[in-house]
Amino acid sequence: MLNQETSFFFKKALRWNFFGSSFYEITKVFHNFYLLSCMTSHNYGQTGFILSSIYLAARIADLGNAYSTVPLLQDMLRSKKNFRSLIGSFFLLPQIPVLLLGATILSWHIAPELRGLVAAIFMLETYRLFLRYFLHAQFKNSFVVSIELGSFVLFLSAIWIPWLFTGTITPHSILTAHLADSAVATGLLAALSLRAYWLLPSTSSNDTLPSIKNIIASKVYPYFNRLSREITSSNTLTPIYATLFGYANVSIFYFLGIATTAYQMIIKNTITYSSNALLAKLRYESHEQKSYAFHMITDKLLPMLIIPTTVIVMFYTTVNKFIDPMLLKLLFCFLILMGIDLVMHVYEQYYLVQDAARKFFILKMVESAACLAVFYFGPKWSILQAFSTFIAIKAIITLCTALQAYNLWDLRFRVHNAMLWAGITAAASMVIRLIMTIF
Repeated sequence: MLNQETSFFFKKALRWNFFGSSFYEITKVFHNFYLLSCMTSHNYGQTGFILSSIYLAARIADLGNAYSTVPLLQDMLRSKKNFRSLIGSFFLLPQIPVLLLGATILSWHIAPELRGLVAAIFMLETYRLFLRYFLHAQFKNSFVVSIELGSFVLFLSAIWIPWLFTGTITPHSILTAHLADSAVATGLLAALSLRAYWLLPSTSSNDTLPSIKNIIASKVYPYFNRLSREITSSNTLTPIYATLFGYANVSIFYFLGIATTAYQMIIKNTITYSSNALLAKLRYESHEQKSYAFHMITDKLLPMLIIPTTVIVMFYTTVNKFIDPMLLKLLFCFLILMGIDLVMHVYEQYYLVQDAARKFFILKMVESAACLAVFYFGPKWSILQAFSTFIAIKAIITLCTALQAYNLWDLRFRVHNAMLWAGITAAASMVIRLIMTIF
């Protein structure tokens, strides 16, 4: 059982992250829908190519900083001395040459008048990624969400208010607005992080840093696990397709990528940031508390995954009269893949706090190799066959991960909760279908 304060902060974090993610993702979809209608296909596709390239490059240049906050947070916040040693020597300074190299590479493929904007946004977004995770892990969710939404409103205002007078939107105007968004958000997040630093004691009774081996392991394994999830992301596929087929042809793909991942990002951001903070808080607590936290996280995650999937199954015969059956099957496959990935992410966080990232990393690399093999043989298969293969691969690896966690820590995944939610949703769906039939 968790103490009352930790449980309160976790539930508060869930509410704030759900509200912030829902507002951001839904507004982002509508924003891009209107951009698609107001801009030429070439300009919108070019914007999608640039922004996707920036976000992908930021995740590569992060070097595992953001995702290592869970295992290293308690060491960072022990004292000012530890904070400076870890953040300076192992996070910020090693990133500088990577940022300069990344900005140079990005500039090669960008029009000259946009290069300065792209380089500045890339550097700011890389630090913003780390600061966001760092503050969320301290249960600073209300501050972070407020800053992020405020800067997002600034971004939208900087695009659409001038449009009311000029009637035009260009890649340059979007990137200028994005630079303002990135600068304001990163600056405020940095100020909030510095405030946390000044509240720390100068030294503590135990300022011993983790070994270099443990620090590197805490950064490297989550880093490559995260990059493996980028293989099939819109941030990776949009630049590839834009290079192959041109900006105009990639515009619709970029918009669909944003629209179809909105629901996934709402769930992911709600659960990921909250569970990061919870498990980071319990880094040095007993196994029983960590196991209880794991069940708290999965009990919040399962309803968000089970309910929409069950609804699609129950109303499939009704909906396929109006929607292409193939599209429904792909949507169902997407939900299954999303659910498996989110469950695996919770397991990854648990492995991190148990100093077993290497074991999880091996399983994840086997999964990535199998998925890459699907890409190699993919041209011979239909999209549905490829999706089904991805599901089979990920389901097997998830099962292996669950069995390994059970063997190592007696960690049990409460399947009966998933069955309960599926049963309740199925029963409610049957009642609704019966009422629809009668009336």
